[in-house]
Amino acid sequence: MSQQSQQNQMKEIVIVEKPELQFIDLNENKLRLISEEDENYLEQKASELITYMRNNHDQSISSKEKDNVYLELQKIWNEVSGRDGGRLNTINFFLILHRPEYNYFVNLLKNKMEYDVDTIFFAIELEKMITEMSQDNKFTTDFDAKQFDMTPVDVHYVYQLLSKHTVKGLNKDSIAFAEIIKRIAIASKVFNYYKETFNNIAKAIQLWVASLEEGVSIQKEDPIYKLIWGEGDIVPSFTSKKVEEESEEVVVEE
Repeated sequence: MSQQSQQNQMKEIVIVEKPELQFIDLNENKLRLISEEDENYLEQKASELITYMRNNHDQSISSKEKDNVYLELQKIWNEVSGRDGGRLNTINFFLILHRPEYNYFVNLLKNKMEYDVDTIFFAIELEKMITEMSQDNKFTTDFDAKQFDMTPVDVHYVYQLLSKHTVKGLNKDSIAFAEIIKRIAIASKVFNYYKETFNNIAKAIQLWVASLEEGVSIQKEDPIYKLIWGEGDIVPSFTSKKVEEESEEVVVEE
């Protein structure tokens, strides 16, 4: 791999700080933005992928063995982020609303908002979500918030709709609207964190696979190297035994 190609890989890695996964409502209750089960699953799979690459890098193995090593890694990847059935693509996040925000939000989407050719299909796709929200609308007080399931696609569609909406004046409706936008933003931040985490791992996998070939290495200053090997005890060898033996023979002949 050329030095320029590796520099391009380095530029593509985006290090994202893990966001807060809880929201504190007006009654000081802590509500999660993603379930604990889903958080643990994603964290465990990210660690599993990185650990696998760290422990299975060997340029000296045969081409068939390299294929098998990659296929095992691919199985783990497809389980969490594959296009067909990857769990990351179906995990729900929570839109957290107090009763005034909920009432404004549902009424806006169902009755108040005007849709055009660019937005009507977003609204239709959200119909199931809106129906489920309407069925689960029991609030204890105006100060206790509730969690409402949203897929990453729902989050995207809702934002596209609300971004075209305008409010008039500073009143309870405009305040509710602003709060809804903020809640969508914090839910999106959680999703984007995990999306970037696995995007980084996908790029690391590409470079890791390439570096199984003789003559290909990953520089220690490369963020991908740090992502896979970090400061751990395992250090990859980017020179095959065959090359080392040939180098020794040359030295003896000289």
